[in-house]
Amino acid sequence: MLSTINRMGSVTFQLAVLCIITLYSQAESESAELYALGNKFFDWRMSERPLQATKRNIYNYNDDLEVLSLDKLKDNKAVADDMMSQLRNISVEDLDGADMTSYSILYDMLNTFIEGYSFLNYSLNPVNFMEGIQRNPLAFVNMMPFNTVGDFENYIARLQLLPQQLKQMESLMLEAIRRNTTLHKVSVMRLERQIELLSVGDVTKSVFFLPFITLKDSSIPGQQWSDIRRHGYEATRKLLQSYRMFLNWLRAMYIPRTRRSYGVNKDYYEACLRWYTSVNITAEEVHELGLKEVERIKERMSEIMERQNFTGTVAEYFQSLSEDQRFFKSSPADILQEFRDMIKHRINPYLPEMFYEMPKFDIEVVPMMSDGPAGRYSRPSPDGSIPATFIANVMHPRNMPVYTFMSLAMHEANPGHHFQISAAMSANTPRFMKYMEHPHYYQAPYAFPAYSAFTEGWALYAESLGEEFGLYRDDYELMGRYSSEIFRAGRLVVDTGIHYYGWDRDQAIEYLLNITAKGRPFIEVEVDRYITWPGQACSYKIGELTIKKLRKMAEEKLGDQFDIREFHSSVLEYGYKPLHVLTEKLKAWTANQVDTVSTRSTSSHLQIHTLTCLIVTIVTCLYTRLV
Repeated sequence: MLSTINRMGSVTFQLAVLCIITLYSQAESESAELYALGNKFFDWRMSERPLQATKRNIYNYNDDLEVLSLDKLKDNKAVADDMMSQLRNISVEDLDGADMTSYSILYDMLNTFIEGYSFLNYSLNPVNFMEGIQRNPLAFVNMMPFNTVGDFENYIARLQLLPQQLKQMESLMLEAIRRNTTLHKVSVMRLERQIELLSVGDVTKSVFFLPFITLKDSSIPGQQWSDIRRHGYEATRKLLQSYRMFLNWLRAMYIPRTRRSYGVNKDYYEACLRWYTSVNITAEEVHELGLKEVERIKERMSEIMERQNFTGTVAEYFQSLSEDQRFFKSSPADILQEFRDMIKHRINPYLPEMFYEMPKFDIEVVPMMSDGPAGRYSRPSPDGSIPATFIANVMHPRNMPVYTFMSLAMHEANPGHHFQISAAMSANTPRFMKYMEHPHYYQAPYAFPAYSAFTEGWALYAESLGEEFGLYRDDYELMGRYSSEIFRAGRLVVDTGIHYYGWDRDQAIEYLLNITAKGRPFIEVEVDRYITWPGQACSYKIGELTIKKLRKMAEEKLGDQFDIREFHSSVLEYGYKPLHVLTEKLKAWTANQVDTVSTRSTSSHLQIHTLTCLIVTIVTCLYTRLV
């Protein structure tokens, strides 16, 4: 009887082990399939976006440019459909936490793109004053390596392809004219000046010719270098000629046919809202949320004005500050130095109180080459050869009060975009997540998302950390911080006002002038940006409020056990993600923290020790039987 029981136990044990091995093999197989599909997706996207590949140190396509055509847009839908079919064949039941996150993000990216296809007609305007090589031609040059003859030949090949790409742009924009889906005039009027600055008469003075003047390698023989320089000169000459022809075409054909209304079709607009925020939210909800946030922040500003015995309006308060010279720097160089000192001496010393992990690379502060927003961030290359940069708009010193610098530096640099993107690049994630492509905003919602609500929401949340940790040194800097915050809240009102409620440009400008410290030239550029990119400006506040809501949930459930550094690590873990994935992730993290605290309070060390002994026993037994 006993031997029978022993045999039955042995059989049961063997079946259990076999079951465990089978399940592990299935999970391993599904994980490998997901990993392979993720790589396939990433390789496809890099082959389609050669400039994006070069920025990520992928040099397979350094002699190529993206094809901009209606046929290509349609073909991409078919490729995405096929990859979605392959993804759905992977069993999610066999994926662990990290793989499940990868699956969810890849699914969301493909699904967002596929659903956006119905708005293809709005993806036909591939250049505007916010997008295109003409906006920052130096970035186009600097992304390329120039170490060998082949590197220079690749660069020349790209210069030779640019005129062809300009022709492709014309064809797409003609299609937009035919389909009545053109941009508004304000989206392209600054484009004229950008191209004029680009189209210098002397080829050797062109930014595109710069590598042939400053980057000659001594290892290249003299005659070979002469040939390279001659080919580069000719390619640059033809490119400048093509830009002048493109500008003439814009003036004659496109600009007279730009759309009359500042806003866009309502269905298209709400699709853009979903694309940028990664949540289902209506224009009405966004508008009301914006109004409530504006009023809340106004109350904080009023408290400061009362402390300072100022009895006027918010607009009058900032107007009075605009007349005080102590709040302004006299030159662009002084502005840049102020930002550098602020990051190094005022922000960085506090970062260990907020974070466990620090970025691998430092961040540089450089001037913006053409007019645009107050600042923006540019990621480093994976090997650090291209540095991380905070690009500050120093073109209008009188519109850049110093008391707004802290919130801007925390948003664009530390601990905003620089921490966020550095965390994504250093994470142990698939390449499509680690080096997620930056989309063409003009194509939204028929584009693969980069999750603006997460990226911009984090950066806006980072501004609030300055208040929490006492980095705003006086009421003026606090007013600058509230001005930044109310500006983002006002965007919810203005963006929906333009595209859903029929506001005109002047109404939007006046609204923002009345609630912020921004000057009119800056506000005009911003409003034109909202007209150009419907929905994009709403991502900031939606993302920030989501992160704050999730943090509040964690604080309430964890109490004294809440660790802000662990919370930040969890938010940034795995890099970019849609807000619904972030929400599920942080709910799971909070529940796990609660379980950990509960386990500690019930003397779980004994339970863990017992479980460890049991596992060791099983493994030893398994090893003995296998041997």
